[in-house]
Amino acid sequence: MGVNIKRNAQGIDIDFVDLLKELPSAVLVFDGGGYVQFANTAAESIFPNPSNASVATIMGQGHPVLSAMGRVMASGVSLTLHDVAVAHHVAQSVTVQPMGDTLFLMTLHMYSPHIKTEWMRKTRDALAPARLMARTLAHEIKNPLAGIQGAAQLLTQTVEGEDRELAALISHEAERILRLVRKVDIFEPLAPEQLVPVNIHEVLGHVVRVAQASFGVRVSLIEAYDPSLPEIAGDFDSLVQAVMNLVRNAVEAVPEDAGKIVLRTFYDVSAAVHPESLQKLPFCVEISDNGSGIDAMEMRRVFDPYYTTKAGGEGLGLSVVSRIIDDHGGAIDVSSDEDGTVFRLSFPMQRSVP
Repeated sequence: MGVNIKRNAQGIDIDFVDLLKELPSAVLVFDGGGYVQFANTAAESIFPNPSNASVATIMGQGHPVLSAMGRVMASGVSLTLHDVAVAHHVAQSVTVQPMGDTLFLMTLHMYSPHIKTEWMRKTRDALAPARLMARTLAHEIKNPLAGIQGAAQLLTQTVEGEDRELAALISHEAERILRLVRKVDIFEPLAPEQLVPVNIHEVLGHVVRVAQASFGVRVSLIEAYDPSLPEIAGDFDSLVQAVMNLVRNAVEAVPEDAGKIVLRTFYDVSAAVHPESLQKLPFCVEISDNGSGIDAMEMRRVFDPYYTTKAGGEGLGLSVVSRIIDDHGGAIDVSSDEDGTVFRLSFPMQRSVP
């Protein structure tokens, strides 16, 4: 007597479907035409409305997974890709394999989208003794510097000629040292009382104006905002610093003759949940460029403090960005391929403001 196997409308074993639904890894089942016949809960959190859509549509034309699908369909042999950018995330591996005669199974094992939160905790713990010493030293330096700067400013009002120029130089250098001293607090978290209602579009607009007047004069900066989005709880200056770093990096990455950077805001209906606060993060800011992209292995380290591929770079820019977004209860993610790079900043819509 044969085994009674119940199948759904797509011809997939119903019991197997129930098993796939609960898997932590994202799973797509697609047919020979490349159309999704099933997506489990994890896949639906990555791809909006994947059912009945083509894999090419949800992945993007030219995606390396499409080539892997074609090879599996032709050969019937499973294939696994590693470190693949997928829908603004990085997949540790993507496996495509046959599933019967007419269906195919795609399994995506994703890196944790909040790995930056974990390294921020480790970084803060590791730097705690150094920060304490640095803050003590900075405090001791600020006091005499303030006296030197005040004396130099008085001198500029009482002396003439070359002496005034020297006094102005002393004042200028004292101010520069003060700015350097302030950088010892680069990884210090924002205090809750610093978070007030902020219009993120004003933050982005300010960065665009600065870029257009200085380091971004040669590129096309495009603003695509959702005006219905409300304010978030934030610190204006810190958010400007974070976005400025991302835009500056994008300017350096795009081609000189046809560089394009898009700043976009939108509401993400399939938003992720912050692992600590458990708040959904649907308020999204994306900064995308048409540069040559970031190598997949390098992309896994771009948020590490002091890691840089730039000659003379300090490797602190993206570390600071991640810290700022973390302080705002949000998350930062990056995806990249040969067509460019996208940084996504995700914030909670509902957050108490002092």
